[in-house]
Amino acid sequence: MEVTVRLHGRLRDVLPRENKGRTIVTLPDGSSVGDLIKVLEMQTRTVLVAVNELQEVSLDHELQNGDKVSFFAPIAGG
Repeated sequence: MEVTVRLHGRLRDVLPRENKGRTIVTLPDGSSVGDLIKVLEMQTRTVLVAVNELQEVSLDHELQNGDKVSFFAPIAGG
C-alpha cells in the first residue's frame, strides 16, 4: 500500500530538502503509524500524528492504502 506523508516543522529535516517535507511511502498491508515512523527513520520520541487531516491517531493506528499522514512536532512556549 502507499501512503502520502507530510512532515511539519523541524520534522521536515527527516527528508531531503528538495522534498519540502512531503513524500509517498510504500508499506506492507497492515502497517501502523509506528511502522511508518521506523521506515522514515524518525529519531523523535514525541510526535503528533493526523491521518487524512481529520483525526489525531496513536502509533498503533493501522494505515490504509491512500491515507494521508501528517506529522507535527509538539510546540512548547514560554
